[in-house]
Parts: sequence; C-alpha cells; structure tokens
Amino acid sequence: METFLIATQIGAAEALVARDGAGINSPQDLVGKKIAVPFVSTGHYSLLAALKQWNIDPAKVQILNLAPPAIIAAWKRGDIDATYVWDPALGVAKENGKVLITSGELAKTGAPTFDAWIVRKDFAAKHPEIVKAFAKVTLEAYADYRKDPQAWLADKSNVDKLVKLSGAKAADIPALLQGNVFPLASDQIAALGTRPPRPSPTPPPSSRRKARSRQYCRTIRPTSAPNSSPTDRSLSWHCLSWSASAHSTPVRPSRYWPTSH
Repeated sequence: METFLIATQIGAAEALVARDGAGINSPQDLVGKKIAVPFVSTGHYSLLAALKQWNIDPAKVQILNLAPPAIIAAWKRGDIDATYVWDPALGVAKENGKVLITSGELAKTGAPTFDAWIVRKDFAAKHPEIVKAFAKVTLEAYADYRKDPQAWLADKSNVDKLVKLSGAKAADIPALLQGNVFPLASDQIAALGTRPPRPSPTPPPSSRRKARSRQYCRTIRPTSAPNSSPTDRSLSWHCLSWSASAHSTPVRPSRYWPTSH
C-alpha cells in the first residue's frame, strides 16, 4: 500500500467535549472522569496526545472504548463525562457540552491527524492512469472549494452530491467541510515530498473510497459495497499508519469532502 494523496488535515471536525454538569471546567478536571472514544481511531490518538500535552497520566482517567452511535446513547443517558469524537456524535455532544480542544488546535502543538487516499502498489503499477485521474479530479475539487468555500456551499448541487455520497444531512455539510483543511497541490508536495498530478476535468472512478492514515484510523463498519468494481476495491479505505499494510476491505465512507463527481 502507498499514500498518493492527502485527503484532509482534520481540524475542528474532531474535538474533545466535556458534558455540562460533569464538573469539568479545565483539562485537569478530567482526572477521574469517564471519557469515551473509539479505540484505534484518530480521536483516540488525539485524546492521548491532548492528555500528554496537559501532563495528565491516561491511567488517571477512565477511557472507554465506544463506537460513535454508542457514544451518542451514553451521552444522552449521562453515562459519560466527556468524549473525543467526530460528527454526528460531536454535534450531539456540543448541544450540552463544552469543547476543550479541537484536532486543529492540537495539530499546532505537534500532533496533527490526517485522512489520506491510498492505493495498492500492484494496482497503481498496472493502472497508473486511474490513480492519476482520481488525484487530478480530487485536487481540482479541492481548489474549487478553497477558492470560495461560501460560494461552493451556496451551490445546492455541490451539497446534494455530498449528501448522496456520505448519507449526512444537508444542514450538517457546511460544518463538516469547514472543520477540515483540504490540501492543495502545493500543500501535497510539501507534505508528501512528491509532485501530485495537476488538476484536470478528467472524471474519477464511479465510486470513491477513502483511506485514513497517520498513526490511527477511525473504526468503521464494513459494508458489502454493492456494485463495487475491481477499481473501487483497489481504492478501498484502509486503516493503517503511513507505512504499514492492511488487507483491502470495501467500506462506506464516513467523512465528507468536496467533490465534482
């Protein structure tokens, strides 16, 4: 496997939220509290990085391994005091909680998290034109969004596409997009040390699959990926570090990104 494009640098789309009434007014108040997070995820990595930043021993807090739907249920019951998570669970927590730190703020301390597109090396060697076309149309969509985010979001067709691809509510799309940074070609070169293909209107594969890398990835429930083609499966989403390998598993994307598809 190899990373060929950074999808996003996670910003405010992930955050640590303390529940109102839990007695958490500062990071040090987390000691002894119950914090829910999906283990082996970007949120898990960020939570541990935040605790380290605040000189809090992870053993002195109760870190609970819960999937986002379970976090929502536990939050509504009042069973947990805080959570490090992403939407839609993040939005639920914010309704009666206070953000202690976001992944964007944490990145400034030296602990950034990313989403990345990856591909099997054998597939890339056999079909470089597909990988290049995918990268080009993705970078073009990023550039279009970054040029004027408000104008891009004002175009209902753009939002409708993301609703169809992601399953998110149309009202949630702006906050989800604005919570991340979508790297342009120059940013990709600086981060990956190689020049990605230039943007062009070449159409992408019919179905997109995301890859999350860095040191952790979000856990996600595999799907049967109906109507997926060999191309789709080769661009499947994997959970791995920058250099580790993992088996290919078709999944349903859970994140949201600008697209011209």
